[in-house]
Formats: sequence, structure tokens, C-alpha cells
Amino acid sequence: LRHDHNHFVPPLIYIIYTLVLFFNFSSLSKKLNFEILIFAFTLTLLAQIESPLKNFEKSIKQDSISHLNKSIKLQKFSQPLLDKIGDSSVDFLGSNISFIYFNNLNYNPRPIFQSYSAYSKELINLNISKYESLTAPNFIFHEFEQIGNRVPYWNEPKTYLSVLKNYTIEDSVIFDDRQESLLLFKKNKFKKELQSTLLVDKVIYCNENIDLPKSEGVIFLELKYNYTFLGKIRRLLFQPSIAQIQINDFSYDLIKPIIESGAPINIKIDGFDDVKKLYESFGKKNQRNNNFKVNYNTIWIERNMNMKLIEYKLIDD
Repeated sequence: LRHDHNHFVPPLIYIIYTLVLFFNFSSLSKKLNFEILIFAFTLTLLAQIESPLKNFEKSIKQDSISHLNKSIKLQKFSQPLLDKIGDSSVDFLGSNISFIYFNNLNYNPRPIFQSYSAYSKELINLNISKYESLTAPNFIFHEFEQIGNRVPYWNEPKTYLSVLKNYTIEDSVIFDDRQESLLLFKKNKFKKELQSTLLVDKVIYCNENIDLPKSEGVIFLELKYNYTFLGKIRRLLFQPSIAQIQINDFSYDLIKPIIESGAPINIKIDGFDDVKKLYESFGKKNQRNNNFKVNYNTIWIERNMNMKLIEYKLIDD
């Protein structure tokens, strides 16, 4: 919500008058009818004049402004870093795009500019195309993120492959909470080439333990599955049933469109330092995951899942 707009009082007034206008007074006495109108008018005055309601809202607004000013100060980059970027175009790969505005950078965003909103294969592909195009930004700020109970760093994973091909780490912004630190990438003059190899293409089942092949590259997992008839009804009327993936004894929610697009399964990315290792060594320095299993309710999700394991390697390795 905006900090410069009154969000508490107007809705209260509208609700009061809506109730008054649409209430059926025909069965009430004139005295009670009049008392309801006076009560509504009194509440409106309480909301508009210096009142506990307004003071409460004012206190919240002051706290919000204070928090905003503190956030702006914390998100200011050092002058040497800003000088390095200059007027070059910049994108922010993650969700905290306020860094761009607080530092007056030349913003050149992906079509789906917040990672958590790239929730389908088509939207992820739009972002990939941006980084592969002539209009790709000169610099990218990138953050580690885990959203809810998703697998850490599985927000728009295929986009990360495009970053690996087209960009190199130039600098970093380290915060007191290291997990919130940022990597700064600079666009390469020449694109690196990736080699992809299909390692496994098979049907898997609920709670089946899947051993991962040994690889010095990065293996992406692609899962395709369908909802049952009941699952489709549930999805229409409520929300889809969520499958879960178990990696290293931890269970995470699977976001269907993201895992259909593909996500790195054989390397551990559990924080800022793991992200840095991924881009510095193409995953060679990251700890390895050895296996995984997928759990789901077969009432809502069909029993068979189509799984592909695809290995990506830099050709010059």
C-alpha cells in the first residue's frame, strides 16, 4: 500500500454509508431509523476529526514513514559501486527492485520483473529471451531468495542459465545479514555456450526414491504431471493440490509451472554463498544432492509423473 494515502478512514466511511443506504428501514420505527442515522454520522465524525481512530491511523503512518526512511538509507549503494555502473542499464533479478529506485539506476527490467511473479513456463521464457536479446541490461543485481516453503532459489531457474551464459560476477554488496547480500553481474562481450545432455527420461511414481547421476555439471529436473478429474474440480473451485519434493530430509512445495520448466536438482543452493559458488564455478564448488523423492495425493494428482534429468555444462570446461 502507498504511504501517502489514507487507507483506513475512507473504507470505514464507505462501509458505514453503504450499510445505511441499503438497510431495509421499512420495518423499523421512525425513532430507531433516526438513531441509526445519528450513529452512522457520529462514527464518520470520529473517523475524520481528531479521534482515537485517526490517531491510531496517524501512528501507523508515522511508523511506516520511519521504516521507509530507514529502508532507503540501508539500500543506498556505495559511491564507487554506483560510479562503476554509471548510466548503464540495470536489472534486478529477484523481488526487491526498490534497490533500483533508491539508487536512481537506469532500470531495464525483464518482462516479468519480479521473480516470484514468473510462475509459468511461458513467463520464464519471456525473461530468458530478454537476457538473450540485444536489449539485455548491461548489469544485473541478483539476490538469493526462498519464497514460502518453495525449494530455496527455485523462483525462475531457467533464467539463471541465461545469466551463466551471458554475464560474469563483477562485484557484490554485502549486508550485515549475509543472506540478503547482492551479486552484481556485468554483461559479457561474448556469450558462453552451454551443452545440454538428456540423462534420464522416465516415468516416476509417488514416494519413489530417485538417485541422481554423478555429474560435475548442473542437472536440471523437469517434471510433468496432470491433475485427476477431482483434482481439476478442486483447482477450479479452490486451489490446486500441491506436490512436495523431499531433498536431504527436507520437504518443500513444488510449483507446477516452475518444475515443468526445470530447476537445478543436483547442487545445494541454500544461501548467498551457494549462489556465488554456482556462478563462479558453474556448480563445481557447490555441495551435491544425491537423491530426492516426490510426494503427492493421488486423489488429486495422477499417479504417473514424467521426469527428465538434463545435464548442463559449459563447452569450454
